[in-house]
Amino acid sequence: MARLPNKKKIEAKKKKKKVKDAPENGLLDKPAIKDVKAKQIVVQRAKTTGSNQPKFISKSVQFLREVKAELKKVTWPSQKQTMASTAVVIVLVFIISFFLGISDICLSGLAKFIY
Repeated sequence: MARLPNKKKIEAKKKKKKVKDAPENGLLDKPAIKDVKAKQIVVQRAKTTGSNQPKFISKSVQFLREVKAELKKVTWPSQKQTMASTAVVIVLVFIISFFLGISDICLSGLAKFIY
């Protein structure tokens, strides 16, 4: 049977590790300061976004700002291009609807003939 390690020895090792990792001059080094600041920011955000509503509102506002920025990047067509594209779409809709109507009439007549 394996022997379980002593709890006091494990705690003593953890304490030694903490003391060994700490800087000698007592001041925090730069990476540790960044970690502390990051944790403080997370805590502050958690406090300010205590309920879902402010978080939802801030995300909605951010989304709308991004939409506005993207719409500024869009190259809008001229009026002439828009009219031409609209005319093409309308003509194609009429052609396809005519084809589907004729196909429907033929297939329904064929179905009546068979049954």
